[in-house]
Amino acid sequence: MKLLALFRTLRSAAFIALLGTVSAALAQSPPAGADYYNIPAELAGAPFYCTASATPKTYNCPSISLGKESVLVLTQDVTINISGSFSAGKELWTTNNGYALNVNVSGSAAIQKAFNVHMNLNAGGSISMAKDATLVGNVYAAGSISIDQNATITGNISAGGDIAIGNGGVIEGDVHAGGNLNVGGSTTIEGNCTYSSTNYTCQPPVASLHHIRLNHTGSGLTCTPSAVTVNACNGTDSNGTCTASTVGVGGNVIAVAGNGSTIATVPFTIPSGSSSVTVSVPVSTPQDVTFGVNGLTVTASNAMTCWNGAAANCSHTYADSDLRFNIPNHTSAQAQSVTIQALKKGSNTQTCVPGFTGARNIKFACSYNNPAVTNTTLAPTVNGASMSSTSAKCDATGRTLALTFDGTGTATATFAYADVGQVTVAATDVQTGITGDDSFVAAPASFTVNTSATTVAAGSPFAFQFTARNAAGNVTPAFGKEATPPTVNLSPVRCTPATVDGGVDGTSTGNPISYSNGVGTTGVLWAETGTANVKVDLPGGALNPGYLGSNLGATGTSTGCHLRSLPHHFDVQITQTRPYWYSDQPVTDIIIMAKEAGGGLTKNYPKGETGNVTLAAWTTAVPSTVVPGTTLTVAPGDVPVATFADGVATVQPKFKFVNDLTAPMAIRVRATGQHAVNSGNTGSDVGITVRRGRLRLSNAFGSASLNLQMKVQAEYWTGQSWLLNADDSTTDVPLTAIALTPSGPSGVVPTGSPITLVNGQGTLTLQKPTSGRGSVDVAINLGDTSTDLSCLSSHPSSTGASRIWLRSRNGSCAATYDRDPSARASFGLSTPESRATIHFREVFN
Repeated sequence: MKLLALFRTLRSAAFIALLGTVSAALAQSPPAGADYYNIPAELAGAPFYCTASATPKTYNCPSISLGKESVLVLTQDVTINISGSFSAGKELWTTNNGYALNVNVSGSAAIQKAFNVHMNLNAGGSISMAKDATLVGNVYAAGSISIDQNATITGNISAGGDIAIGNGGVIEGDVHAGGNLNVGGSTTIEGNCTYSSTNYTCQPPVASLHHIRLNHTGSGLTCTPSAVTVNACNGTDSNGTCTASTVGVGGNVIAVAGNGSTIATVPFTIPSGSSSVTVSVPVSTPQDVTFGVNGLTVTASNAMTCWNGAAANCSHTYADSDLRFNIPNHTSAQAQSVTIQALKKGSNTQTCVPGFTGARNIKFACSYNNPAVTNTTLAPTVNGASMSSTSAKCDATGRTLALTFDGTGTATATFAYADVGQVTVAATDVQTGITGDDSFVAAPASFTVNTSATTVAAGSPFAFQFTARNAAGNVTPAFGKEATPPTVNLSPVRCTPATVDGGVDGTSTGNPISYSNGVGTTGVLWAETGTANVKVDLPGGALNPGYLGSNLGATGTSTGCHLRSLPHHFDVQITQTRPYWYSDQPVTDIIIMAKEAGGGLTKNYPKGETGNVTLAAWTTAVPSTVVPGTTLTVAPGDVPVATFADGVATVQPKFKFVNDLTAPMAIRVRATGQHAVNSGNTGSDVGITVRRGRLRLSNAFGSASLNLQMKVQAEYWTGQSWLLNADDSTTDVPLTAIALTPSGPSGVVPTGSPITLVNGQGTLTLQKPTSGRGSVDVAINLGDTSTDLSCLSSHPSSTGASRIWLRSRNGSCAATYDRDPSARASFGLSTPESRATIHFREVFN
């Protein structure tokens, strides 16, 4: 890390070359003996237990805990969604092979010392990284982020809470902390940083200028300068607008004549923190010029652009006379009072005088810019009269009206347009031929959203219609017929569950929209459960382009909460992988997750729902079928929705053979929502094997002066016979479950450790008698009560071991498979074999 500190100090080309040489020499590889995992091929097994999602190259996993020295080897792009937490021990590496790894954790993430990974890490909780961390990618946490010393992060870091970075680190990106940003000594943040408080002085943002955009009206007079607005942009244009850059820039606006000579140069300055300024460009002789810029104080990364309204055009016409008017962009069907002024060059060429006064016949004609004429049906009105000679679409004949101009050459007229789009209006004085024109945009006033009550699977499209309307409430038929239909945002507005009930909005996606005469037909995919209305929004305002660059927007929301969304499917996972489970033994733990069509968790589930979820066993054959209830029962078969929290339920079901003598059976465990909209709504399942088991206790003989061991053995039914269950290394029985009935010796009690099976076998140790010799009857209480169910005549009090699934047909009294195992321990007595007498006779021939 001393090298890194020197690098920050010098940053010279020579030192960078040296650092590259030293870094290569010190480059490390994954440690010898590390566990290698091919991703995604090995995600299904330990220690991941992931299932493939419906989304390509995406896998859903429970909590993941990796031991130390693990290497993830990627064979494709992979996204891993973890419903719980994520932790990794010392020495976590990735070998990406050019592929991207995204890890999304619902809970928290903790990565231990000395890891070297290329991945994007997102956590719904907190993230902690131990020292010597190397991560190439972006890091985000809804909670806090803690990074220990000597970390190198090549990417951006963002946290909803605090961020703490230890000494000697390098962050080669931006850092955003919703709370405090605490940075250790000699740590460098090379990007921008934001925070509520900090002990660190962040680098100032690098000045950025994408391009300069000029906005003008397209025409002007030789007797007065034309206004040109200079805009600084940090992104591409859209309908004459762009995202503003506030870096501050100066330069010149120039007017270039047809012969290529510059005939006007006007300086401009946009102060830092601002994004535009308006200048006046004079040209004294009638001609067409081309606007441009030069002498910029900040170099733009892209060429300048010009816009005349919503048309990309740098050409500007100067004339000696003009009818000047400005119809503002406005909401459709809202009447606009507009001043029309007749101007011409006076005897003093730098002065404009009235072009005429008194009563004049003015011809108004309109034309369509966007949508095209073939997609329009209406014309604007002037003083209530259509500009169309046929009172239909715009035409060249237009409409001639008498207007009276005052001594300043000014008259007033009222314009309105009941449709939407960009339209140009030309006004011409019939007597003198003085003319002028202006373009305006009429935007929809609102949307009405029509929905019908429909239940859909979360993440599946909910179809609806919306209608663009003007200020009078009438349909605007041209909406959607523009050269590029406007972008509207489609989203659900949650009705239930309410926020106070823990409801979340979730994500949503709008479908493509088809338009017909101002009516849009589309759908929205809501990746959550609950009920909702649907909102259609065309954002407007100073910071939004709005409709055709007018900054005018519109919105509308349905009523009635007609959208009802239910889980698309239910995924099943298991936290423990074992080669078998006993019949009637609780399986620990089955996790059921309510999912949307894209594989995401529906966190609103089950709030507001009442239907249960069915858990069932299916065969492993293809095609798979439900195992009949006459063969295998499942308890609980119905999982109440109250079991779920934030879309997840954890249950411990029992799978029990109806016929106790049933051979081992491999099954798939699946969950189905009884209230889901698609009948086959099972998602990923898990496979387990069920065996009918029993616990056997064997008679034992020994000295009265020594402790005695009795053999305990787990067996399972193969379909033909009982066989040692060598896979059982989990069963244990506490000594309190041992019921003893002494018939001679005294002081005999269980001693030593509880019975713990290893490879299916274990021992019960009985303490030697304090006096006497004889037999002790022994039973193992596998039930839940204080009385065993063995075939012994006496049942001393004991504490049940709660291992009922290991009861069987034990003893002569047993007619059913529900008896506890029992045997006899004999102290100081001979075995039956040693008491046997053999009589023989010699025969001689």
